Amino acid sequence: MQMLLRFARIFFALDLLGFAIQLFFTGHFTGGLPPIPPTVHASSMQVHGFAILLAALAIGLFFVRTAPSCALVTGLIYTGSALILHGNARATLLHDAGYRTSFLEALAIGCGALALFSIEARPPRAFFEAQTAIGWLAMVLFALTLIIFGYQHFEVIRYVSSVIPAWIPKHVLMAQLTGVALILAGIGLFVPRFAVSAGVAVGTMFLLWVLVLHIPRILHMPHNPDEWTSGIIALAMADASWIIACGRITRIGGRY
Repeated sequence: MQMLLRFARIFFALDLLGFAIQLFFTGHFTGGLPPIPPTVHASSMQVHGFAILLAALAIGLFFVRTAPSCALVTGLIYTGSALILHGNARATLLHDAGYRTSFLEALAIGCGALALFSIEARPPRAFFEAQTAIGWLAMVLFALTLIIFGYQHFEVIRYVSSVIPAWIPKHVLMAQLTGVALILAGIGLFVPRFAVSAGVAVGTMFLLWVLVLHIPRILHMPHNPDEWTSGIIALAMADASWIIACGRITRIGGRY
C-alpha cells in the first residue's frame, strides 16, 4: 500500500496544481472549479494570489518532508470552503444538484488532503489523538460524499447517461450501476473488513472514467476549460479514494 499511497500523493499534487493553474489563468472564481464558489467576489489580484498559494501547497505535496503540513493546510482550505462558503447557500445546496456537486467535490478533495496529513504526519505524542481524529473525520465525510454522489446519479439520471460514451451500451443502466457502486463504496468505508477494498475499488472506477470518458472529451474539446476541470476532479477523486483506503489500513498507534 505504500506504493499506492506514494502514487496517489504525487498525482493528487498534480491535480491540485492543475486547479491552481486554471484558477490563475481564469482570474476569477467560477462554478465547478474548486475550492471557492463563484458567489465569492474577489479582485483579480486576490484570485491570482490565492492561486499561487494553492500552487505552492500542491508543490509541497511532492516532497515527503513538507507533504503533511501542506496537506493539512490544503485540506482546511477545501473543507472550509465547502462547509462555510458553499454550505452558506443552504437552499441552493438542497435543490440545485449542480451546486451540490461542487460542494461535494470540494469537500471530498479536502477530506483526501486531511487523510493524507493523518497518514504521513509525525506529530508529538500530545497531538497524536487529534491527528487520528482528523483522519477519522476525513474518512467519514468522504464516505458520505460518495453516498450522496451515488444518490445524485439517480436524481439526474438523464444527464449522467447522456455523457456516457456512445460505444458503451445501456447508458441508463450503466449510470444506475455507477450510482449503486458509489453508494456501496461509501458504506463499505465504514466496515473495517471491506474498507480498504472499497476505497481501492472506487478509486479505480474513477480512474477508468477518466480514461474512457474525460480524456476523450478533453481531446475533442481541448479549449473548453470545463472539460479539463471535470477530468482533473475525477482524477482527484480517484487519488483521494486511494489515500482514504491507505489511511484505513495504516494503523500506526492504532489509527482509525
